[in-house]
Amino acid sequence: MIEDIVERGMDKGVFRKVDGPKFALLLWGTLHGLIQFRKLRTTLLKGENHQVLVEHAIDHLITSLKPPGP
Repeated sequence: MIEDIVERGMDKGVFRKVDGPKFALLLWGTLHGLIQFRKLRTTLLKGENHQVLVEHAIDHLITSLKPPGP
């Protein structure tokens, strides 16, 4: 599903050209890792807001798809 969304975004010119399958895998792997980070909320990530960390990572990944500006 992620790959399809990325491919459609590229076709419409909303996203820059990337390797769709690899980007989908990158996004999935990042989300999987961030879910695992939740387990560290009482140790390594003590005091960090897990939701903010997830949103920050997703925002940066989506921003990386944007085509270069004029």
